[in-house]
Amino acid sequence: SSSSSSSLSSSSSSLPSLPVPPPLYFPPYFRAKARVWILNNTYPHLLLYHYDFSAQRAREDFYTLVDNIHKRYFTTIKYFDKGEQFLIYHKQPESPRACFVAPLTSKFHPSLLNDAQYMGEAQVMLSTSDKSVSCAHYRAAYADAFADICISYTTNQPLLIEYPSFRMEILNFQVLDGPASVFIPHQASKATCSPFGG
Repeated sequence: SSSSSSSLSSSSSSLPSLPVPPPLYFPPYFRAKARVWILNNTYPHLLLYHYDFSAQRAREDFYTLVDNIHKRYFTTIKYFDKGEQFLIYHKQPESPRACFVAPLTSKFHPSLLNDAQYMGEAQVMLSTSDKSVSCAHYRAAYADAFADICISYTTNQPLLIEYPSFRMEILNFQVLDGPASVFIPHQASKATCSPFGG
């Protein structure tokens, strides 16, 4: 279940036995698959995330589990440079597909996490494991709250990101050589995008 407080418990960074912390670096191009618990929801969503730092673009595809099959129900494409986002609702049994253009209310994106502070080694429970996992715990301030990031000591890749409104377990993280062509709204949906509230 989701929690507004971090489940990461760090050791003191002054202990000499602690591993050397891996560098916290989110590459300019990557895609990730994650399991996400949103605040007040008891079941997780599957998230496919694409990021392009140079173009200031991000895309989030959310899937829900229906009859043991993951079905995409919602996509956001964020243009950080223009301050706008495309909210794409995919066709569901009781609702049609739709697309809206709206102001980008959150400027949170992975590059902000590169300024995080190392907090020490942490032990964390993940839904994919029946025992705790050791990781490097980082904390970044954003919008009057903190994001806690758990980085693997062996792969240097993120395992967990927690924020007051969500908990995200990264299942797969892939660094890309260049930008992905997935940030065009009409390629994600046949619906015509109209101004939100218009």
